[in-house]
Amino acid sequence: MRTIRALITAAVALTAVAAYGQKPLENIGLAYDRLVASLYTGGNIVSQTKENYPGWSRTEVRFAFPAKKSKLISDYNSTLFGWSARAYSSFVKRAGANDNSQMNIAWGEDNRQQTNFGSWPNRNYNIQFIRDCKDSTMRYAYALVWYVRNDSLLGSVDRYYGKDPRLSSRHTMVYGFNSKGRKGTWIIDKDNGSIYGPGISIDDKGVYINGTRLSDYANRGGEWTVDGTGNVYGPGISIDDKGIYIDGKKYSDYPLPTLQSEMKRLQNELDNIQLKKKIKNSTDFVNQFNNLHIFYSSLCSSYKDYKKCKGDEQTGQLMIMNLMVAVLNKANDMCSNYYNVINTPAKKFIASQLNAMADESKDPYIGDAFKAMAKELLSKAD
Repeated sequence: MRTIRALITAAVALTAVAAYGQKPLENIGLAYDRLVASLYTGGNIVSQTKENYPGWSRTEVRFAFPAKKSKLISDYNSTLFGWSARAYSSFVKRAGANDNSQMNIAWGEDNRQQTNFGSWPNRNYNIQFIRDCKDSTMRYAYALVWYVRNDSLLGSVDRYYGKDPRLSSRHTMVYGFNSKGRKGTWIIDKDNGSIYGPGISIDDKGVYINGTRLSDYANRGGEWTVDGTGNVYGPGISIDDKGIYIDGKKYSDYPLPTLQSEMKRLQNELDNIQLKKKIKNSTDFVNQFNNLHIFYSSLCSSYKDYKKCKGDEQTGQLMIMNLMVAVLNKANDMCSNYYNVINTPAKKFIASQLNAMADESKDPYIGDAFKAMAKELLSKAD
């Protein structure tokens, strides 16, 4: 199964997300500084631009090194994904995606300058917007761009700091938390009755919870209050330990699940599909593999409209993609370690399941890896 290993490596290069809950999340600023220092000492920096002024700064670093030494970028990419649950906005786009979406990052004095991301279809993008914990009107933007050309890995790692361009003098910033761990920044526009908080957006566009639109919400006058425990009350709205209520109807519990917690739950579900220490026969193998296939199918069905959690939908999709790769690895382990204890009919059945999983796949590389696995398993049939 060595050829499968190679396909798996190609499928996940620089897109795999680090498993949640396995180690403390590294400070994103320190991770950026450490990456730039490593690129510098390794002689991998092509160019660097650095500006630091009162109220704003930017650092843009272009890099190039052999693609086989991609761990530096892969580790930083995983750190960015780890921070996506804490980001107030994210932009993730994979190379080759049939998607014309782009993102502009404003910077400079009064945010008069902009840098565009997402216009190159053959490049990967991971951008996370993080509020400054010391000043809620300020934000950091961390941008990673990378692509492979010939045998080289090329791209950029950028960091921008400045005033959040979405805010104006009309907005009031309020912090809140309670004993249940609900934390976040609330942005209230007292002029038009709009409110933005952790996983919640209520304005002219409607009521959105974790990216899902639940109802209309017309501009209405009235008093908004946010108390010291993070409870929010406004015209027709209450958000507290009882849940999120709009015009007397409960829409959701609160606090909301985050991308991080939801991905951890799915990872635990995958881990619970335990391989037996010793699969003795074809029946054992097929039963174990069926459980794996069911879990994989559920991932594929949730991929298209993944909006359960706080965070950008594309980020959620890419995290699910990482779990798909974990299923691919586990399937490969089963076929590599136990192909000699299953009979020919079972091998043919499992090969058909692998081809079905390839058809379900949302990524051509993962699909090709499943098909190659099926072909190799059939070659070992009697």
